[in-house]
Amino acid sequence: MDSTILVSYFEKYTLLDYVIAYGSMGREETPCVKDQAGNVNLYNDLDLILVTEEKVKIALMVPKIKKEIKELFGVKWVDLLIWDNIQLRKKRNTIFYYDLCFKHLAIKGSKKDLAKILVPFPQKKISTYDFYCMYQTRMWAAMSLLIGHEGCH
Repeated sequence: MDSTILVSYFEKYTLLDYVIAYGSMGREETPCVKDQAGNVNLYNDLDLILVTEEKVKIALMVPKIKKEIKELFGVKWVDLLIWDNIQLRKKRNTIFYYDLCFKHLAIKGSKKDLAKILVPFPQKKISTYDFYCMYQTRMWAAMSLLIGHEGCH
């Protein structure tokens, strides 16, 4: 999937320090399907973290942002997390944070600075339960692609 559309979209949001894609888009595994007319549409959702010190102001804009992104990409779901810089820098011993460190896409903000902030920890610190949850969610996403859709890249 071409992320330049998202990069252009978020340029107007000057209150955002970073916009980070995670999930399938961050892993560059964004599933898409072709409709009957041959148009490529995203099959899954978009997962984004909006980093700002103006969380209240951005939270008020979330319905508009979600609506516009849904229209841009033809998706049904847009998951937006709103973090401040302290939350971004907080290290967590979870599979989500570990995955975020290795598999994210910087939509807005310095990629170099973001790489310094998102520092992974040893895998052995992740709980077995976190691995189980990751397996379940990834299997659900993979299985949903097998239900009568022609895949695309």
